[in-house]
Amino acid sequence: MARSFLRPLGLALAFVGSSSLAAADTWWVDASAPWGGDGSSASPFRTVQQGIDAAAHGDEVRVHPGTYFESIDFESKSIAVLGLAGPESTKLRGAQDGPVAHLRAGSPVLDGFTLENGSGGFVPGLWVPCGGGILIEGSGYAVVANCIVRGNYAARGDGVAAVNAVGVMHSSLIESNGGYADPSFCNVEDWGGGVLGHSSQFWVAYSTIRENRTTTYGGGALGVSLDHCTIERNTSAYGAGISGCYAVDCTIRQNAARSCDASDAWAGGADSSTLLRCTLFQNYADFSAGGARNSVLRECLVRGNAANPWEGPGRGGGLLSCTLEDCRVEGNSIFASAGGPPGCGGGAWGGSALRTVFRGNGADIGGGVFGTTLDRCVVVESGGVGALGATITNSIVRDNAGGDVDPSCSVQYSNIGGGFPGVGNLDANPLFWDAPGGDFHLQLHSPCIDRGDPLAQDPDGTRVDMGAFPFLRTECLPPVPIGACPAGPSSEGCQPTIVGLGSTSLAQSQGFLIRATDLPGQRNALVLYGTSCGVEQPWGTTTRCVGAPVQRTDPRSTGGTSGACDGSLAFDFHEWRTSRPWALGVPFAPGDVVWTQVWYRDPAAPTGSNFSPGLRFQWCP
Repeated sequence: MARSFLRPLGLALAFVGSSSLAAADTWWVDASAPWGGDGSSASPFRTVQQGIDAAAHGDEVRVHPGTYFESIDFESKSIAVLGLAGPESTKLRGAQDGPVAHLRAGSPVLDGFTLENGSGGFVPGLWVPCGGGILIEGSGYAVVANCIVRGNYAARGDGVAAVNAVGVMHSSLIESNGGYADPSFCNVEDWGGGVLGHSSQFWVAYSTIRENRTTTYGGGALGVSLDHCTIERNTSAYGAGISGCYAVDCTIRQNAARSCDASDAWAGGADSSTLLRCTLFQNYADFSAGGARNSVLRECLVRGNAANPWEGPGRGGGLLSCTLEDCRVEGNSIFASAGGPPGCGGGAWGGSALRTVFRGNGADIGGGVFGTTLDRCVVVESGGVGALGATITNSIVRDNAGGDVDPSCSVQYSNIGGGFPGVGNLDANPLFWDAPGGDFHLQLHSPCIDRGDPLAQDPDGTRVDMGAFPFLRTECLPPVPIGACPAGPSSEGCQPTIVGLGSTSLAQSQGFLIRATDLPGQRNALVLYGTSCGVEQPWGTTTRCVGAPVQRTDPRSTGGTSGACDGSLAFDFHEWRTSRPWALGVPFAPGDVVWTQVWYRDPAAPTGSNFSPGLRFQWCP
């Protein structure tokens, strides 16, 4: 998405710039200048519109700081109007008698202004006010940059409207448009509070759209493409954040779907949109679909969204009737108010999910998912039953508070807590890489590897695995603590820590460090590792985490000060394995797992020694 707009943006700016140089005409404007200027730098115009009227195709109008009580019309000219000191110091304030800036036809550029107090203009075919702050109409390629659009209203696009236009708006702030800026707000069918695109190809990039409000669709944005934007705290009845948009690398947070007449409201974050690598966070809906409705999400995070049903059973704390691929859906909820109707599908209601994790979602009915088609998914830690009325294949559903799978589900080739009838199902510890830390990759010896539908394949050509992440020996997973293996203090009260730093790639000969800190000073210590399993064996005042057989490395001093907890140890595992071909596990292969911790001398401990916490990591190519 970024490339799709940046290249034409560059071309547009280059075109305007080269035309300006060729024309050699620059017009100057200063609100403090006396009337009667000729537009030169020595005798500037007093209004921006005077500069536009004087300009020809390719010219620049350069505007000094000040507040200009006027609305401007580009008159179909391909010119650049530039606020020299930026939007905080250069303001265009309308009189609520039309758009503050009207860009039509040509390739206009507007850069560096605050635009406020506009009320939109009529466009043939729509016959309602459009674009309270900026109306872009029929442009060849319009550019709006470094602007603040604030406190405007219209029936379509309170802040910005692009109608039958092509263009981009970037590095801008669109805030507090629609809603209370409109004295007749609740009596108007208002769409696109921040920005609206109608029959247009309009991009908004690297911008913030916040605290806009409409009565119907798209509190933040409607019908545009969004790239690296933040859409927050907007309000509308449907799609409070965005509606009918294509969004890439955006954060959509804390938007609220609320209706003006207290009727039901849907889709706090996104409605009828396509999202790629986006975050939907803490959005809310008064009835259903706290996060998104009728949308396609790929590689997205959906976290902490909520809905509150009150007019019949609500659906989807996180998602309603959405299509998901490679997403994480966490901590979403839909619960009834006191005495109200129930909420169904805490993570998702209906729709489908592929290679997606549902974790820690909650609802009155179907805490994880309700009526969703799951393929290669993980559903865990739900508040309520994990899956109800769902079709489940190649998935893992376990450790949900209200039970894992309701009898209404159809399940095959899946790992279900407590077991479930169906072809290829099993009930076994899936051996997640780091479930407490939220990493649901599979360990090397997981029973879910190569146990999915035999007709489906993983990327490496093997039989598909159960769960959201195929086991691939080529994957470099981060070192993680060995679960259920606490360190405990040394006899002197030290609390050692251990981390793995650097890459576990076997192609490297150095640079993967096992580093322990907060060890007792001036003690002998060494790294202990194993290749078969972890254990939980009390040892002194700590715990041994590495199962036999084990390899001990060469002891060395922890340094620091005797009697203090300032000792440390750094051990390069790559240097060890490449210089000791006889050592345990050498030569390692991609996918091999190592359990490790630091042993240190502790004479006052019952065993004369103690251990740091444990660490587990996996070698990769």
